[in-house]
Amino acid sequence: MNKRLLRGYSLAAAYIASIVAAAWMVVAIGAVPVGFGLYAPAAAYMVGVTMTLRDLVQDQLGRARTYVAIVAGTIISAALSPQVAFASAAGFLAAESLDMAVYTPLRERGHLVAAIIASNTAGTLVDSFLFLVLAFGSLEFFPGQVWAKILGTILSIVVLKLIYRRRADMIPAYVQAKRQEDKQREPARA
Repeated sequence: MNKRLLRGYSLAAAYIASIVAAAWMVVAIGAVPVGFGLYAPAAAYMVGVTMTLRDLVQDQLGRARTYVAIVAGTIISAALSPQVAFASAAGFLAAESLDMAVYTPLRERGHLVAAIIASNTAGTLVDSFLFLVLAFGSLEFFPGQVWAKILGTILSIVVLKLIYRRRADMIPAYVQAKRQEDKQREPARA
């Protein structure tokens, strides 16, 4: 197995583990203070990390395998917290799909941090709205949930910047292929 696949499957395992942790946090911990007098389900912190891990899985394994991980995450999310299963699954599936749609074009242009921030923000808003409305019929926790997810995203970006280096084997395969195409299209310089 090459390094990219090994790294990708390791990230996919971390992604799935973060989904399990988030589902457990919803059931076992409940609502927690997130600052500024706001409250959110405890899992909100984990979701920012989960969305960033999804982005990194896509970088290493591509979109098709990432959708497999999203579907697996959706099923696990629903199974682990049956009392909010539909809300959790619907929010997760919609948010992770939107995350991919926003992340991909930005990442193809080589913008890692901007892609993570933009895609996680879009996914956070959709996930928070759908989950809270479907699970609780209320948006009472919406500001706190969004805030906690943004904090989780910021934390994951800081950690990512500490460990991520500009190495060719870390650049997404689809970005490398696009760069190769662009080079081949350029007229030969004499």
